[in-house]
Amino acid sequence: MPEKPGSQKKNFAPIHTYFPFLMIFILEKIAALTALHFNLEVLVKALPGEVDFNFLVETPAGKSST
Repeated sequence: MPEKPGSQKKNFAPIHTYFPFLMIFILEKIAALTALHFNLEVLVKALPGEVDFNFLVETPAGKSST
């Protein structure tokens, strides 16, 4: 049975692939902002996303937040 038009899943690359100038939050900047506003030293890791930017922020003690 043929699939209905538009029912196929589309795979898109992250938005910053198309518009790299939108990637204004580099990992070092996020760590610096966290230190400035929350007085925390953290490790930052980019998380996957299609449209928005998500990051994992983790303290050396292992506490984390997204």
